[in-house]
Amino acid sequence: MSNNTTVKLLNRFRSYFILGVFFFVATLILRCFDYCLLAPLFSISGNPVLFFRCVLNDALWCGAIILLFSPLNYLLSRDSQSLSTLFFSIFFAVLFLFQIVLVIFAFNSGKLLDKEILMRPCSEIIFTIKSYGSLYLYIFLCGAIIFTYSALSIILVRKTGQRFKLFFAISVLLISLSVALLHISVKSYNRRGLTDRFTINRALYFLYDIIHYSIDSSEEEYNIKDFLPVFEAEYPLWEKVDPEYPFMRKDNTPDVLSPFFNTGEKRPNIVLVIVESLGRGISGKEAISGSFTPFLDSLANHSLYWENCITTTQRSFGILPSLLGSLPNGNTGFQFGDMPEHTSIVRLLNENQYKTNLFYAGYYGFDCVMDFMDLQDVDYYAAYYEQYENDPEKEKKGTEWGYHDAVMFNKSLEDPALQYDKNVFNVYVTVSTHGKLEIPEKDKYIKRAHVINQKLSQEQQKANRSKLNILASFVYTDDALRQFINGYKKRPDFENTIFIITGDHYVSTFGIRNPLDLYRVPLIIYSPLLKTSKQFQSLVSTLDVTPSLWTMLRNQYHLTAPEYIAWISDGLDTTQHFSSRKKVLLMQINRDTEEFVYNQFFYSYGSVYEINDNLELTESTEKIHRLTNKYKLFKTVHSYTYNKRKLFYNPFQPTYRLIIDKEMTYPYPEEFFNCLDRRKTNLDSLFSTVKIAASYKICFDTIFDHKYPAFVFECKNDNNENTAYYSIGANFLIYDDQEIQNGKWYDVKVSREFDTRGAKEIETITYFLNGGSSVLNQYRIKNQVYTIEGLPNQYLVIEQNIDTGILKYRPPVEFLNCIERKTKIFDRTFSKIMIMADFTFRYDSIDTCRSPFIVFECRNDNDEKVFYSAEKAEDIIKYPEQGKWYDVKISRIINTRHAKEIEYIVYFLNSNAEGKYQYSIKNTSIVLKGFP
Repeated sequence: MSNNTTVKLLNRFRSYFILGVFFFVATLILRCFDYCLLAPLFSISGNPVLFFRCVLNDALWCGAIILLFSPLNYLLSRDSQSLSTLFFSIFFAVLFLFQIVLVIFAFNSGKLLDKEILMRPCSEIIFTIKSYGSLYLYIFLCGAIIFTYSALSIILVRKTGQRFKLFFAISVLLISLSVALLHISVKSYNRRGLTDRFTINRALYFLYDIIHYSIDSSEEEYNIKDFLPVFEAEYPLWEKVDPEYPFMRKDNTPDVLSPFFNTGEKRPNIVLVIVESLGRGISGKEAISGSFTPFLDSLANHSLYWENCITTTQRSFGILPSLLGSLPNGNTGFQFGDMPEHTSIVRLLNENQYKTNLFYAGYYGFDCVMDFMDLQDVDYYAAYYEQYENDPEKEKKGTEWGYHDAVMFNKSLEDPALQYDKNVFNVYVTVSTHGKLEIPEKDKYIKRAHVINQKLSQEQQKANRSKLNILASFVYTDDALRQFINGYKKRPDFENTIFIITGDHYVSTFGIRNPLDLYRVPLIIYSPLLKTSKQFQSLVSTLDVTPSLWTMLRNQYHLTAPEYIAWISDGLDTTQHFSSRKKVLLMQINRDTEEFVYNQFFYSYGSVYEINDNLELTESTEKIHRLTNKYKLFKTVHSYTYNKRKLFYNPFQPTYRLIIDKEMTYPYPEEFFNCLDRRKTNLDSLFSTVKIAASYKICFDTIFDHKYPAFVFECKNDNNENTAYYSIGANFLIYDDQEIQNGKWYDVKVSREFDTRGAKEIETITYFLNGGSSVLNQYRIKNQVYTIEGLPNQYLVIEQNIDTGILKYRPPVEFLNCIERKTKIFDRTFSKIMIMADFTFRYDSIDTCRSPFIVFECRNDNDEKVFYSAEKAEDIIKYPEQGKWYDVKISRIINTRHAKEIEYIVYFLNSNAEGKYQYSIKNTSIVLKGFP
C-alpha cells in the first residue's frame, strides 16, 4: 500500500479515533464515580488491583465498540467527513448517556440493569420513572447531556487537527485488548459473583444478559424421573399423595404457634402488613445502617419476633405468593404466567366464612397483583388508587404511587369493609418507602432521622448522612404504623386480632454485608392474644408464615380444612438459639434463580458459604460440589412443578390435563370441523357438574372477509346425547375493539361448566367450527392445554319449585319473561349455590336471525348484582325445529359468601325482533343447591 493510500485511510479514521478515545476517557471518568458510589452497595473494599480490573473491563467495552462500528465510519466518511463526525459524536454521546443511566439505576436499586426490563410492560417502566420525578425533566436532562457531550467531542476533533498519533495509538491498543481479552471478560459475566458483577462494564453486562435471555428462553426439559425420588428423600416426614406432585401431601404441619396464644372459641381476625423495602439493614438491633423504625423495634419486644427471616425474591413481585400461599417463584415470579393450581390462606379462610380484604394505595395491575389476588377469590379491593387519581388535592396526600401510608391506614379504619359482623383477614401493602418518594412533613421526619443517626457509631453516621432523605421515609412509615395500631386499639375487635408485620425485600442502598442480606427482613407477630413475647434466632422465611398460621387456626378453631396441601415449606422454626434448617430457592431481581439456602449453607452463583449466627457468611469451598447438586435438584423440581403444573390438585375434583406441545396448522379448505380434543371421561356419582377449560395460542395467517371460525365446547352423555353445547367466535376471545393482526400469536383462555347429572361417563369435544367464508381462513394452534374438572355434588337442596303448566310467550307482550324470581334466606354455612333449571322448550315460530336469551341473575342483601349469565337459546338447542319440544338443562354456580339472603331470577330476555318468534315452556323445575 502506497504512503498516499495510507494517509488517506488514516485521515478517514482520524476523527473517528479521536471520538473513540474521548468516549474511553469519559467512560473512565464515569467509572471513578461508579467505583465510589457502588462499592459500598456490593460490599467491595477498594484496592488498586480491583480498580485496574474495572478499567480493563471498560477498555474492552470501548475497544469493542470502536472496532464494531469502524466499517460504518469508513462508509460514511467516503461521502462526508463532517457528517461522519457529527453522527459518531452523537452516537458515542448516546452510549455514554446509557452508561450514566445504568450507574444511576444500580445506585438506586442496588443491582445492575439486565433482562428484567424485557419482562416489564412499557406502562410499568414509565410509571416507575415518573414516580421519581417529571418525565419531561428527565427527557430534557438526557437531551442536554447528549448535546454537551457531542459538542465537546466535536471541539476536540477540531482542536486536535492532524496531531492524532496518540489517539491512534490508544485506539489500536483498545481494539487489540478487545480482540485478545474479550472472551476472558465474558466468562466473568457468567459467574456473577459480587466482585465480578462490580468490575464488569455495565453496558456490556446489559447486552450480554439480554442476548443470554433470548438464547435461553426456550422451555426447559426435565428428566424428572431421576430427580423426584431424590427430592422426596429431602422431606422424609411428608406423607406424599402422588409421586408426580412433589409438594402435595397430607397436612401434618406442626402447630408451633398455639403454645404462644390464648385460644378460645371465638375465631381471631388477622391483619397482615407488608412494608415496602423494610429490611433488617435499617430495622431491629444490629442493623447495618442502624434502626430507623423505633415503633417496630418497641413492638417487637412485645411480640413473637424472628430476627433472621428472609424473603424469596429481591423485589416486591414475590411477596404475596410466598407469604399468602407458600408458593414457588416459577419462571419469573409465580403470578407472571399461567399459574398452576394452588391454594392459599386467603382461599382457605374464604371457605371458612372469613371476609378477605386487600388495602393497597398503589396500582393493582403493577406486578400482576390483581391477577394473583383474583385467583385467591379475595372479597374486597380497596379502590384507593382510583380515589387518589380523582382527588383534587391528591398532591398533598400522596405520590405517583398513590396515597401516603398514613392516609391509606386512616382510610382503611373508616372503610365499610372493616365494619363487618364476620371475621376478617386484611392484607395491607405500603408504598411510601419505595425508592425516593416524597413524604408528608418531610422536614419533621428528616429531623427525626437525624436524631436517630446521631446515636449511632461514627462509621454508621458518616455512611447515612447522604441517605437521610430516604431513611426519613422509613421513620414516617414507622410512625404511620404506630398510628394505625393505636387506631386499631379503639376498635372492639382489637383484643381478638393477630397482627403480622414483615417487609417484602431489602435494598442494598443502606449497605449489605453479604448477598444473603438482600433477602433479610423482620418478621413480627403481635396480638393481645399472646401469652408471652419471644425472640427467635432461627432462620425462617416468608414461605413459613401461612403453613404455621393456618395450622394454628385449623387446630384451635376447628376450621374446615382440605385433606391435602402443597406448601413448599413446613412452617416456622421457633428455636430460640440460632439454627438454619430451611431449604429455600431464591430469585434475583432479573428473575435468575442462582441463589439457594440449604440448611446451614448458602449457594450463590457457584460459590458456597456456611451460614452462621446473625446470618454471617463464611466461604466453604469443600461443599461446592454437594451444594451445587442440591441447588440443581431444587431448581429442577421447582421448575417442573410450575411449568408442568404439578404443584397441586384437589383430590375431590378429579382432573385430567392434556398438553399438546406441537404446532397444528389448519389450512383452507381442508376441514369444516377441526377437532382439538375429543375424549371420554368416567364420572364418579358424586359429581353433578363438569368444568372444561382450554388455553392455547392461535395465529391467523390469512383472514378472509373478517370472518372467524367458532370455538366450540360440546358434551355428550352415556347415550351419545348432546347435553351441552357452547360456541363463541374466535375473535371475541382475543380482542375487544382492535383489529386482529395476521401472523401474530394470541393467548386464549376459555372455560365452561356443564351439567352432567345422571351420566356415568361423558364425551367432551373441543373444536373449531368453520363456516361460510371462514372456511377460507388459515390459522395455527400451539401450546394447547385442556382440563376437565368434576365439581362435587356435596350439597343440600335449599329450594325446589316444579311447575308443570305451559307458559306461552308471544312477543312483543313482554321483553323480559320471568320463569322464577324469589328471595331466599341463607344458612351461613353455604359459600356457593348452584341454580339448576330444567324445562321443556318449544319454538312456536322462529326468526332465524334472532333468539331469546336464557338468563340467570343473582343479587345479594344490598341488591347488588353479584352474578349474571346470558346464553342464547339456539346455542343450547342446536338447530331447533319449529313446533318440536326440547328438554333443556342448564345450571350455574354462584359465589354467595357472606350473603344472608339472595334474590335469584331466571328469565328469558327477548331481543329486539318483536313478534317474529313465539315460544312455549312447560315442565319447569328450578332447584337451588347449597355447597358448604
